[in-house]
Amino acid sequence: MGGGPAVESYRILKVKPNSPSSDIPIEEMLDFLIHSTEVNGAYTKFDDYVAANENKEIELTFFNIASQKEWKHKMMPKKWEGSGLIGVTLHPETYQDAHNKVIHILDVMVDSPMHKAGFKPYSEYIIGTRDLTFEDVHDFTEFIQSNNNKPVDLVVYDSKEQTTRVRTLVPNSQWGGAGSLGGEVGFGYAHSLPVRKSKAAAEDKSDDESKTEEAKATKETAKEQTEGSIEMSGISEEDILIGSKEPAKAAEL
Repeated sequence: MGGGPAVESYRILKVKPNSPSSDIPIEEMLDFLIHSTEVNGAYTKFDDYVAANENKEIELTFFNIASQKEWKHKMMPKKWEGSGLIGVTLHPETYQDAHNKVIHILDVMVDSPMHKAGFKPYSEYIIGTRDLTFEDVHDFTEFIQSNNNKPVDLVVYDSKEQTTRVRTLVPNSQWGGAGSLGGEVGFGYAHSLPVRKSKAAAEDKSDDESKTEEAKATKETAKEQTEGSIEMSGISEEDILIGSKEPAKAAEL
């Protein structure tokens, strides 16, 4: 049976400074690079495609999981002071459901490790670390359990500010309250990344409209907490599993 050309997709973990890709408006962790393996009628993997077009202008296709939009940009693979020809670190991963594989912050207890790291409930979503992403909430809890009393850098998306940042979290089972994080998180369809609105549209809203929408979102989120959420205030076999998450295998191109 025939079908369309195969597609490779890679999450862009890092863009190296001063690399051929550094001038492209890529959002690390949110943008995926998409490559059709059928090039001029022949099967061509992305790394081979890049190598075959050294010092030639090519057009790359990207997909942003926050805006849920595809976009394109031209660039020229070439040797530079760093490794690879385009200067990015990629992890093979499907982009179609990546917006569902995030950890939604629902509640943060005062003086808890999450509170000290600066996490904000409702608007913030953990995308992963610079080395790995989480397939489900159990991957996340395993990762937290295996890093007790160790600082971990988590890439966080703020849906209100529409920006990403890195928050350093130190899980501590003896912080003074129950559990090692002191908060509640959600995972799954009900807690997926909200589709990003254009900044121009957001700026056009009046304060009253923004407050009304924020109150509505808060109410809806409270309802969602009863499904697909997991409380991180206590440690048990049900919510904090013992184990560790191996770093994702990434490629530098």
